[in-house]
Amino acid sequence: MWKKALADQVWSLSYLAVYWSIWTVGGYIREHPRMWELFLSNISMAMATLVLLWLGMDLFFVVRVLRYRAKCRQVVAEGEPFPVPRRWGARLRGIRPLIEGVLIAVLVLCLLLSVGEGQTNYIDGYSAYTREQNSIAAASFEYCRYDQEEGDLWVERMDCRAGWLAEWICEDFRAAEGDEKRLQREFHRHRPTALRAVELGFDRAWSYSSGEYEGLILRNGNQVLRIEGNQIDLTGAKTLADIRAWLAEGA
Repeated sequence: MWKKALADQVWSLSYLAVYWSIWTVGGYIREHPRMWELFLSNISMAMATLVLLWLGMDLFFVVRVLRYRAKCRQVVAEGEPFPVPRRWGARLRGIRPLIEGVLIAVLVLCLLLSVGEGQTNYIDGYSAYTREQNSIAAASFEYCRYDQEEGDLWVERMDCRAGWLAEWICEDFRAAEGDEKRLQREFHRHRPTALRAVELGFDRAWSYSSGEYEGLILRNGNQVLRIEGNQIDLTGAKTLADIRAWLAEGA
């Protein structure tokens, strides 16, 4: 008896952890995060799929219970005997703890495998860094430099394998430039600014400036690029030629 009670408590705690995670994620989403970053990691996509499967399974059982309760109330009102649950439903309820145990084990394994993914590589101490990730949905590259002599420079490049993802990222880059909270959270060193559509030979491009910082957001096919910095002419002929050559390497 005590073993069953203990097992019930363990499962209750696991549910509490899941619902707490959902509440935390909900609060995170309200802050307009870069949700597309989920698609930059195969492990993150796998974990999200497992969580959705878990929630879907729980929703399925809740619907079954509600339907059974409604049927019981109906037969009681009509004076008929209680309906007997189907055998396959009873078997499914019996293996439910096993399914949840497997899902928890796989989620923990994914969490362990994610350690070190997208690791930051520092250059010249901590004055600059690069970060790369590669998934079945996109490849990403980030470079950031803080230097008083050469100037600050921040580069984010996304080579997407689907047009909808490239569009999502491009629009999110544009939206971030007008959101002061996001600019602060993402460590941009300028205030919100308006974007100007410019013709630079790419599919779409926008430039912006705020104080001493200039920025460029562009999309070329399924490639998205954002460059921001000072002491650099982002729309100069040489800079644009270097950008085209760099993007062509991953096309």
